[in-house]
Amino acid sequence: MQKISLLDFPSKCDVCLYIGFKPHFIKFLIKEVRKEFRTYKELGDYLSKRALLYNLKISKGRDKIYAWLERGRIPLWVVKEIVKLVKLNKETIDKNVIFYGLWSSPINIIKPRLPIKVTPTMASIVGHIMGDGCASDKYSMIYYAQHREEYTKLFAKKVENIFGKFGKLKNKKFNLIKSRIYFKKEKKFKTFELKLPHFIKDIISDYYKINKWGCKKIKINNKLLNMDRYSKLAFITALIIDEGNVENSGVSIASTNYKFINGVDKIIKSLSYKSTIYRYKHNGEYFVVIKDIPKIYNDIKNLTKMYRELNLGVKGKKIDLMVKIRKNKVKFDIKDSLIQQLKKKESSISELQRDLLIRRDRLFYHIKKLERSGLVKQSSKSEVFGGDETVWALNAYPSTYARI
Repeated sequence: MQKISLLDFPSKCDVCLYIGFKPHFIKFLIKEVRKEFRTYKELGDYLSKRALLYNLKISKGRDKIYAWLERGRIPLWVVKEIVKLVKLNKETIDKNVIFYGLWSSPINIIKPRLPIKVTPTMASIVGHIMGDGCASDKYSMIYYAQHREEYTKLFAKKVENIFGKFGKLKNKKFNLIKSRIYFKKEKKFKTFELKLPHFIKDIISDYYKINKWGCKKIKINNKLLNMDRYSKLAFITALIIDEGNVENSGVSIASTNYKFINGVDKIIKSLSYKSTIYRYKHNGEYFVVIKDIPKIYNDIKNLTKMYRELNLGVKGKKIDLMVKIRKNKVKFDIKDSLIQQLKKKESSISELQRDLLIRRDRLFYHIKKLERSGLVKQSSKSEVFGGDETVWALNAYPSTYARI
């Protein structure tokens, strides 16, 4: 397993990132570095010269050093310069870090996981940012939003499992996830969103060699194509959550970016799944369909045994249902089964699908046929995620000349 030490963080982080160490370790650092300089002023003058290598200008003398020590935060570039002088190893630095973050931001990683372990969960985070996330190529934070709170919480858990717990340094209440209400075509919607400091994006971009994040610019590079099997699968599961759809025909992932979808298809095929790329005529969107539902279902089950946070939530349950439907060889009269089921309770197509384990398109075909015959009727509308669904019921007074 590969690891990313604090000293391995990319140069973009050197200037913006400030590190908090255990109090006794700060004293040790100062004591060791003072062996190289007679006074704080000499150290300040030395760092003032070294700052030019990072395109920084800091005043000479000891004032900057006192300011960092007073606030308990040392810039990452200074840590790297001190380590060169006192020759400390990465492990010693990592185990003494108690927090890191931006100088002016109240949000910090207060319980860091260092060194960062590059697991399939990290690949999953990349998939989410490319899916329902937003990460500008410029100096900006990561934004992620979902209509399902479950998936936003899942993303937050993945990030904290890799980088550590987010919070404020002072004992204040802190919620990483915030809800937002908006209206569209007079309908009320609610999203659950979170924002992450840009250094998270910088670390991920540096490791995975990603240069462009815009939805029209992203592509699958060689670093992603050459990931291990579990990391590729984790990446695909993230895209299924954000941009996927589960039907009996297969699991699809959609995007307007053909180069991206083509790269995703290569990853899917490298996992030995059958897949095909299609294009919607009405909006020009591309989508790749994974047709080996039972195979990917078993692989995801094995993956989540090792990494629980990589479960698919609601869409995992849908894949489970599709597997059961495929196994169910219908040997009974579907129309009679529908009537018997509706005698028990009024049901939507989704409920009938779960109860009878029959494909949705076949159920819809037969229910419409029964409606035309007068045996069933549309009873009401039930609210489902993203809209509503027709609830069907038996007609109390079917036509005497009804034909099926």
